[in-house]
Amino acid sequence: MKPAISKIIPFDATAGYVFSFSYIGNQPYKNRIVIRNALTNEIIKDETISEMRFRHPISGNILTNGTSYTIQISVFDENNNESSLSDKILFTCYSTPTFNFSGLNNGTNYVKSSSYNATINYSQNENRKLQSYIFYLYDATYNELSNSGTIYNQTPTYIYSSLDNEQIYYLRCVGITVDSVEIDTGFVKIYTQYNSSNFSGIFKVKNNYKGGYVQCISNIVSIDGVATDSYTISNGVLQFNNSNTFVEYNEGLLIESGHKVGIKAKNFKTGLIWSETNKVDKILLYHYIYEGLDYFKLDVSNGLSHYILYSPRQKLTANQFYTIYITRQDSLFKITIQ
Repeated sequence: MKPAISKIIPFDATAGYVFSFSYIGNQPYKNRIVIRNALTNEIIKDETISEMRFRHPISGNILTNGTSYTIQISVFDENNNESSLSDKILFTCYSTPTFNFSGLNNGTNYVKSSSYNATINYSQNENRKLQSYIFYLYDATYNELSNSGTIYNQTPTYIYSSLDNEQIYYLRCVGITVDSVEIDTGFVKIYTQYNSSNFSGIFKVKNNYKGGYVQCISNIVSIDGVATDSYTISNGVLQFNNSNTFVEYNEGLLIESGHKVGIKAKNFKTGLIWSETNKVDKILLYHYIYEGLDYFKLDVSNGLSHYILYSPRQKLTANQFYTIYITRQDSLFKITIQ
């Protein structure tokens, strides 16, 4: 019987490698490798080590990147009987590629927008090509929020969109070369910090050339409401003619996962100021004043759970507009005042 060498993924010769194999027979106590230059057949390394596991490590800088080799392995039993050499396996060493986010460092990177156009720097000394890659987005606790899906483009770029303000995110990109080598940027930390007093809209266009159509994607949802009484609009501001008037949204007013709603107003009344009731959730927003400071209470229930969130207390200036944002990610909500 002779060993069978496992598949060898191209590796960086400066880093070393562990060759693995399988063998059916007596328990091996030693194993031997014979590595030859594939072009000249010159023996580069003939080494025997004491090892009961089916593996044989070599140190870095023994082989040379950009060069192809063949390897054979044999094993020795406890009586020092050597098996036949395995079949030759061809492999090649290549330098580790450069693969990182352009313009981002290992510390905290500040993003001044709700979207970020990411570009990857990729290079490889022996000009081995990048085959595919996937961009990932994680929250502050490294939970995956989204990914780009597999992309087959030699220029790795991707737009991260709908990023909430004043949040920590981690960006990551994982690639595969044409030689099946996996490369990884690791987790790169960003912190969003931008002026979000107005809604920001992302409008993305994707050309589905195989289907002959263009797909348009936006993070803005338009809904219509009906006022219960008369009102006027002055300088873009909706003004009710009496305090009991309100706007009723019979359909479309739904905070879905990954979306947020903003209520922009001034001189908030005390008590219930906004509500959403649908087949799944009931969401209520209240405004209160305690010891001269304003705060908002968000009450969310869905039949299975019920929880309440409070905004920080602060003094709201009379006749000044404020926007109350309610953000939803899956079953989690967040309330912020801007």
